[in-house]
Amino acid sequence: VLSTFPAVSAARYPLIVLAAGIAASVIGIMVYRGKIIKNPAAGLTAGNYVAAVIIVAVSAYFSNVVLQSYVYSVCVAAGILAVLVSGEASKAYSIDGIIFRRNLPDVKKTGAGQSMIYSLSIGMISVVIPAVVTTAAMIIAYKFASFYGIALAAVGINSMAAVNSAVRGFAINTASASEIASVSDPDAASPNPADVLLTASARSDSVGKTYTGVSAYVTLVSM
Repeated sequence: VLSTFPAVSAARYPLIVLAAGIAASVIGIMVYRGKIIKNPAAGLTAGNYVAAVIIVAVSAYFSNVVLQSYVYSVCVAAGILAVLVSGEASKAYSIDGIIFRRNLPDVKKTGAGQSMIYSLSIGMISVVIPAVVTTAAMIIAYKFASFYGIALAAVGINSMAAVNSAVRGFAINTASASEIASVSDPDAASPNPADVLLTASARSDSVGKTYTGVSAYVTLVSM
C-alpha cells in the first residue's frame, strides 16, 4: 500500500481494532435480553450489532489518527457488515427461521424422506448469501487498500470473536438445557420448553458457525 504512514503504524492499527473488539464484545454481551419462556434466542444478535457499531467507530477514529485516512476503516466496516448480514441470512434459513418455515408444512405432508431432502437443500442454499456477501466485502476492501484492505476486513471480523464465542456458548448451554427439560412434564398451556430451547440452540449455533466460516474464509484469502 503506497501511503505516508510507516510499517509500524500499519501493524499497530489492526491490534487497536482487535483490542477495541474485546471491549466492545463485553458491552455487547451485556445487551442481551431474551424472552426466556417463548423465545430465548430473541435479541441474541443484538449484542453483535452493538459491538459492531463500537468497533467501527473506534476503527474510524484510529484510522485517521494512525494511518492519516478514514479509508482503512471502510475495509474494517466491510468485513463486519459482511459477517452481520451472513449471520442474519443463516438465521433465516435455520430451524424455525423465516425461509425454513415457509415451505416446511407442505413438505411434511409428503413424508419423512422428503422432509430430510428439503432440510438438506435448505442447508446448501443457506451458504449462498454468506458466500456472495463476503466476496463482495473483499472486493470492496481490495479496491480501497489492496490486500492490506482484505487483511483489515479479516481483522474486523475477528474483532467480534469474543461476542461470537458468547453466541456459541449460548447454543451449547441451551442444547444441554433442552435435554434436561425433555424429561419434565410441560404445561399444556405453554410451549414445550425442550422444543423452545432446542430451537434457540439451533438458531444461535447457525449464526456462530456462519461467523466462524466467514472469518476463516476472509482470513485465508488475506494470508
